Amino acid sequence: MLGFIYIIWVLDQFYIGSTWDFDKREIGHNKRINTYNYKLYVAIRGNNNEFVMLVHHKIICDTDEELRQEEQKTIDELQPTLNTNRAYNSEEYHAKYYELHKEEKAEYRAKYYEENKEKINEKSKQDHIDNPNKYKLINEKKKQDRIDNPEKQKEYNEKRKQDRIDNPEKYKEHLEKNKEKMTCICGKIFRKQHKCRHEQSNFHIDFCKENNIV
Repeated sequence: MLGFIYIIWVLDQFYIGSTWDFDKREIGHNKRINTYNYKLYVAIRGNNNEFVMLVHHKIICDTDEELRQEEQKTIDELQPTLNTNRAYNSEEYHAKYYELHKEEKAEYRAKYYEENKEKINEKSKQDHIDNPNKYKLINEKKKQDRIDNPEKQKEYNEKRKQDRIDNPEKYKEHLEKNKEKMTCICGKIFRKQHKCRHEQSNFHIDFCKENNIV
């Protein structure tokens, strides 16, 4: 199939995109000018809704993924000023992005949890009531995965052990969080770290059976 890599000029700024249908995509951009707030449309609105869209080059490819890869290659080469998102992310890019931002994301999740702790716990409690089978299957899958992949589990344990050595304060904070107490639908109170063990207890299982919580 014939694909198009196109360029949109707004004064001295530009945007790179891709499409299978050039005319249809140009109509689509015109429709979005006054309803979207991406950098491209903000710039167009600031230029009295005027822009110039041209075919940069054509490419023969078979899939949307191949077309997006070509678009991303062109973006990397030309460094457009009005693109907001990447067109294509390879597995290598995802891995690199994760390594660069994992601490930032972990801090964000921790902060979000602290600010919304009650709401999250209440939602989790209700989800356990509504979907008891889901958590049973999750626990069984984790247990089976540990049996099927002992080397993976060993590597995970070693990594955790080293992390405790390298980040004692982080580990101490983790321990404190695990000491938080939770109340189950069966009425039992347990520490957060013992949640999985409790859900596999005879008391919890019998309670669910007696109350038709399958």
